[in-house]
Amino acid sequence: MNVIHLSPGAYAKGKGLNHRYYTVLGSCISVVLWHQQSRFFAICHYVNAHNIRGLTFSADMQGYYGELILPFFLRELAMQGLQPKEVNTSLVGGASSLGSQNLHKHYQVGRVNMEFAEQFLHQHGFRVGLKDVGGVRGRRLEFDTTNGNCKVSSLSGMLSDENAS
Repeated sequence: MNVIHLSPGAYAKGKGLNHRYYTVLGSCISVVLWHQQSRFFAICHYVNAHNIRGLTFSADMQGYYGELILPFFLRELAMQGLQPKEVNTSLVGGASSLGSQNLHKHYQVGRVNMEFAEQFLHQHGFRVGLKDVGGVRGRRLEFDTTNGNCKVSSLSGMLSDENAS
């Protein structure tokens, strides 16, 4: 089995592969799609929900933004002849640093990322099974493409000083 680290902004998709993907998430979001019968999968690690600066980028950078990668995944499902309700969907990440709830929403990256993913998935009829989002701890996600299993473990430290109030 190939073990592959999914870096921020990266994504992967395929069918019938023998890979284990892992990634570490703070405020970023991973969405994992898995179709048991066809063994089709898609996984991303997006950094921001929106490209608020309007930056021009190449196609390989679409994984950085939720507003680009999630519609791309939707198109990929259609190309496979699959509907969103037919795939197992996992949503992980979106942690916030302590004290960020007092900031303007624009600066609450974890919250914005999480809300965007939840809204998109709900709007398009995805059924989220595994959902581990929010809070103040980072997470490690492992996804096995041979069976669709996702494992999430909490990182031991908070995203800021644990003694902060």
